[in-house]
Amino acid sequence: MRKKYFISCFIIITIISGTVSLVLGEQQPEDKKITKKISKEIVSSMVEKFTKSCGIETKKKDGTLTYRLSEKQEKNKWGKDNFVYVISGEIPEKFRYTMKINAESGILESYHKRFESSHETKNAVKSGNVTPKTKDEIAVLGQKYLEIFEIRPQEDIGLKLKEIFLTSEQDEYVLTWYRTYNDYEFKSEGVVMYLDSITGDILSINNIYEGVAKCPTEVKITKEEAIEIARKEWGGARREGNYVLVIGTVESAELKIVHPNYFWKYHEFRNENRTRLAWVIIFTEGHRLKEKEAKYDSSVLFYIDASTGEVLGGDYSNFIGWEIIKDEGGEGSEK
Repeated sequence: MRKKYFISCFIIITIISGTVSLVLGEQQPEDKKITKKISKEIVSSMVEKFTKSCGIETKKKDGTLTYRLSEKQEKNKWGKDNFVYVISGEIPEKFRYTMKINAESGILESYHKRFESSHETKNAVKSGNVTPKTKDEIAVLGQKYLEIFEIRPQEDIGLKLKEIFLTSEQDEYVLTWYRTYNDYEFKSEGVVMYLDSITGDILSINNIYEGVAKCPTEVKITKEEAIEIARKEWGGARREGNYVLVIGTVESAELKIVHPNYFWKYHEFRNENRTRLAWVIIFTEGHRLKEKEAKYDSSVLFYIDASTGEVLGGDYSNFIGWEIIKDEGGEGSEK
């Protein structure tokens, strides 16, 4: 199993597809039941196109398919029925591949390629006999694969290349795109793609599409006001077991489009099927045991509505954790 390096900005790692009414201004949750609109025949033709473009044979010598097509029903983020087509294929003694296509929209949600044995590129890189492609070359290939998998900007929703980096083992490149509206990034909607650093072959793609909707983008709350609102919402130190949790300095404060989840109000995620422009504020978060000095080792997020100042939610993020040991006096101490 290849080690994955997911971008911290993408907090949600489960691919979710929702249906949202694209309305500029006030948005109402979509209550209609999601139904299958894309037939198996259409999906099969999509699979043929995708695999052929990626150099994957879909038929064996005897004419039988190298993949299986099945249907799956699951719940999306909004608790509605979500139908997907799951494609599972295998090229014997080489690799396996899977795809997931949304049966409502026909949008590709994911593609993953898993090798049966140690990856040749990884071995070649370790030997020092080859040099990875350049970022410019990889950017061109990434755009090509977006076209192959028909992942494109939609109406006023853009798709912005945010980052390209080489993994520590130098066998894979990771490319990240964010969806945008009025030049503001959606916090959790985008594309993460892995490419072979030597051949440029696509290894995986996650198309994170939670139901992108337009929203007003007027900013009435300043960054400083939003930070103060977040600090008041936190309300000082919070106790969790034997620990006192405190927030420290501001790591970042950016305007992004978010789905409200009201985590700080209910202490659980109550995701709403709408979007708002918000100040996404990340504080360093620390802890102290009894009266000891605080140790900052994780982060906490707040979403503050950029127009009204309402606390829309957030969560704990990038939690590193800490270790408590017993000292000679029997009191807990930080290591």
